[in-house]
Amino acid sequence: MTDQQQHGADEDEVEVEDERDGVLASLRECDGPTANRVHSLVAGVHIVGRAREASVTLRDSDVSRRHARLQVAEDGLWLEDLDSKNGVFLDGTTRVTGPVFLDHGRRFQVGGVTLEVSHPNSLVFKALEQAGEFTMTRYTARARGVGDEHGGEGRSRDLVIPLVAMVMFAVLSALLWLHG
Repeated sequence: MTDQQQHGADEDEVEVEDERDGVLASLRECDGPTANRVHSLVAGVHIVGRAREASVTLRDSDVSRRHARLQVAEDGLWLEDLDSKNGVFLDGTTRVTGPVFLDHGRRFQVGGVTLEVSHPNSLVFKALEQAGEFTMTRYTARARGVGDEHGGEGRSRDLVIPLVAMVMFAVLSALLWLHG
């Protein structure tokens, strides 16, 4: 359901996402004038703000027209403040000063509105990471610079260890083949 369709919904009504529409995540307004309203998010860039053109439109006078940018990916969301007047805060205390990764259940504040992330896929990625597994989706997204306005500078170093391991394996294989 689009943000415009939800504007007409009851304030106490919580919308249910439809996975067939490519929805990867959603944001729930925890407080503010439209508490419990849900914004469904597909993969890509979304602007959070007061402007009508924003993907996630918030009705709060402390929210800038273009307050924050969200990059929705398979493994979570990247949040970035767009130099807003009142800032973006994680968990009410930490001001966002650069791109920040958010996964399922994280909360952040934009103006006077607290938003909660729902991203079930991120739970899978988190479990795999905790088990010592890495996924190409996550490394590929970081190398492409998802959530990074500088086109991935600094993120591509996440690929160094897998690449070095691959080269070492190739060299050892060649040496074993030559001596065998």
